[in-house]
Amino acid sequence: KAVAMDKTGTLTKGEFRVHKCIPTADTVSASQLLALAAACEQSSNHPIARSILVAASETGCVLPAVSDLREITGQGISAVIGGEVVLCGSEKLLTNHGVSVPHEHHHGTQVLLAKNGQYLGRILIDDSPKSDAAEAVAALKSKGIASVRSRVGNIKDHLPCPMDLPKFWSAIKKALTSEGIEEIYLPPNEIAAINTLK
Repeated sequence: KAVAMDKTGTLTKGEFRVHKCIPTADTVSASQLLALAAACEQSSNHPIARSILVAASETGCVLPAVSDLREITGQGISAVIGGEVVLCGSEKLLTNHGVSVPHEHHHGTQVLLAKNGQYLGRILIDDSPKSDAAEAVAALKSKGIASVRSRVGNIKDHLPCPMDLPKFWSAIKKALTSEGIEEIYLPPNEIAAINTLK
């Protein structure tokens, strides 16, 4: 017997949280970077945007006034803040506007920012396993379920934020295997893999 289940909201909390703000040296502070991102994202209901707004609120960030805010589908947001053009979103958004983005390795979702063509830094956002995930998996196995497996959706397809996908999946797999999950299915192979369980 085997069970396959979705990851987000089932094994993980499904609540994205800002993990870290990484500004470039001597350009902006971490709080300024977060405030700029929150100002750009304040009209969005996207889970990633909400996580940024929550972090900004919790840390007492004062959001600057925004004008000429434009959403660029699948890439992020362009806005004018203090008379300067701010970009907030994916690496593709920044490079498409001529911004040089340093290559860095980080786990999870990343939101990058630039102002007037200058890279400012990035915000790291993650999700985490539910506190009772390991207990739930153990309970399934105690009922005779020999194998518990998880499906992880390709969030690259619907989040406007870049990820180092191999490292991201590696981090997710490490987290879930610690909860007793034996195998992680990724698109587009999950249907074929689940069919083998029948």
